[in-house]
Amino acid sequence: MDVTNELDVVVIGAGISGIYAAKFYLDMHPGCRLAILDRDNCVGGTWNSRRGYDSFWTQWTVGTAEFSDLPMPRPPEDDVYYEFFKAKHTTKYLESYVDHHSYGGQTLRDRIRFSTEVQSLVKPDGRWIVLTKDRVTGAELVFRTPKLMVASGLTSIANMPPLPGREDFRGQILHHEDFGSSNVLSTPKIQNIVVLGGGKSSADMVYEAVKAGKTVSWVLKATDTTGPGFFLSPKGKGPYKNAFEIGMTRLAGTFNPSFMNGINWWTRLLHCSKYGVRMMGTFWGAVDTATRRDANFERESLQGFEKLNPHSP
Repeated sequence: MDVTNELDVVVIGAGISGIYAAKFYLDMHPGCRLAILDRDNCVGGTWNSRRGYDSFWTQWTVGTAEFSDLPMPRPPEDDVYYEFFKAKHTTKYLESYVDHHSYGGQTLRDRIRFSTEVQSLVKPDGRWIVLTKDRVTGAELVFRTPKLMVASGLTSIANMPPLPGREDFRGQILHHEDFGSSNVLSTPKIQNIVVLGGGKSSADMVYEAVKAGKTVSWVLKATDTTGPGFFLSPKGKGPYKNAFEIGMTRLAGTFNPSFMNGINWWTRLLHCSKYGVRMMGTFWGAVDTATRRDANFERESLQGFEKLNPHSP
């Protein structure tokens, strides 16, 4: 085990939140000893270059996916759809951001320790002891710090389901996390691809594989009746360019019951009264009808597409 590194601040995760947490702290304390630890080998977390691929799109609109101190250049129009844009432009922006900011002669990138996976955290004497392992060399490294920021995100560790008989399967088995860096689309030896799951990442992989000319089977649980909510039409209404912009308004935000909205006369009316519940039911029913109409699940040109029609609104 390597000697202990004494630091003032340790940030776990070099994604969007970790990068900006480090930047904000260094703005206040430019002379501090700060390190960012990340288990991957590149910047960006979910949006890093290893995990990216051409059909990976953001679910936010141009102008909202940037930090206030550095505007993101507008992507080419070919990579923009109703103001949503391809995720590779977020990747490029984050890569430039960590090189743009420097404190005490060190950029944010200089402070990132890549391929460093946190093994354990303990705080025995008022200071955090962070035990890490280098994913390339296997070497262990210990950090001691009084301040710790955890920004590892919700998608850091792949959730791979148990697959009975996988040891006898001759093909590749991989998680969405490794899809962008794999050769499943580029190699002609792989013609048939099976995708498990009904989330956005599954839909993205299906779309990318179909575009690459592969034969794709999409397997969804029969008991999954919630429906793929991300199939909502991207189109906006009125002054709003897309559905994201509508959803981010204060008014639309109150249409979902949420503790973040607080309890007041308006939320009580919408979610606690018979009239409000009926009104919300009518509103979301109209959204559901419009979504199904736009998706056109019954189209004859795509065999089996009707099976993606959600069982519930």
